[in-house]
Amino acid sequence: MVTCEHRVTGETSNTELRGDHPLVSVVIPTYNYAAYVGQAIESVLMQDYEPKQIIVTDDESTDNTAEILAAYKGRIEVLHLAHGGPGAARNAGLRAATGELIALLDADDLWLAGKLSQQVKVMQQTPQAGLSHSLIEPFDENGIYEPWVPDKDELAHGNCSEKIFRVNSIATSTVIMRREAIPQHGFYEDMPTSQDYALWLDVLFGYPAVFIPQVLARYRGHPGQVTSNMRKRWPIYQGLARLRILDQQPDQIDSANRQTLRSWALDQLHQSAYDRYWRGDYKWAAIGFSFLRRYGREIPARHRLLAAIRRWLPKQGPPLANEGNAMGSHTPQ
Repeated sequence: MVTCEHRVTGETSNTELRGDHPLVSVVIPTYNYAAYVGQAIESVLMQDYEPKQIIVTDDESTDNTAEILAAYKGRIEVLHLAHGGPGAARNAGLRAATGELIALLDADDLWLAGKLSQQVKVMQQTPQAGLSHSLIEPFDENGIYEPWVPDKDELAHGNCSEKIFRVNSIATSTVIMRREAIPQHGFYEDMPTSQDYALWLDVLFGYPAVFIPQVLARYRGHPGQVTSNMRKRWPIYQGLARLRILDQQPDQIDSANRQTLRSWALDQLHQSAYDRYWRGDYKWAAIGFSFLRRYGREIPARHRLLAAIRRWLPKQGPPLANEGNAMGSHTPQ
């Protein structure tokens, strides 16, 4: 199990940004999103903030993504990767980033004008914060829709580790993180989905968050994206993320509360795994059962055996196309 070591250690951390205009590194992972990635890049280039470093990590796309990216030569940095999934693509961007602040943008989403300047100002005004995030506005070919507004009791703001543990209210493409708040392991590359949620947990069990109650980004809905394909499956890996953070933060949570959170997390994962099982989604049920057993929750042998066998039967059909590897947007859950 990877431990959660931050780049800055010790009892206190100096999180002051150097200068009035710190460098912001923008990480844009993409996989077969040639139709959208150019628009995402343009939304960063139009920002009225400098300096910024734009890093696009191409996870071995098979469409004409490389041609689209070549048109931005000299204005962006492109990393062409062997196909490793979204966690690996995002980590490659983190390794290449040189800014004090790291901003995330999914290749099918857009930023609104003024996003960077406004968020940098917020991060300067709250030097103790590990990340800031904002409202996000969904849109598709039919137009723009009302933004999703988190309930006050679920809002990730201030010291919000237990809130984010129970509900993810952070949209990936709205996030700016302080470099020193990011754990050394970055995104978990063994998680095909919910790597972003796992990182929020890692950051916010050590640092406060700042929520900006304005729409600063737009989230694109389109056929085939990871969001639409995986929404019912996200809780499986969200459960793993929650259980990992409890193991990794022995000094941040008292033993009684740790046990309460652990029991709740196991109950949620149990419910999610059986939801997949009863719906005939045996592959993901089997994954959930394996996580539950790893953390001490026993599953009847007949259920484990049935899930293990039926996940391979032809009638179940192939997995969803590029399941867990598409760089689609992650909206809060």
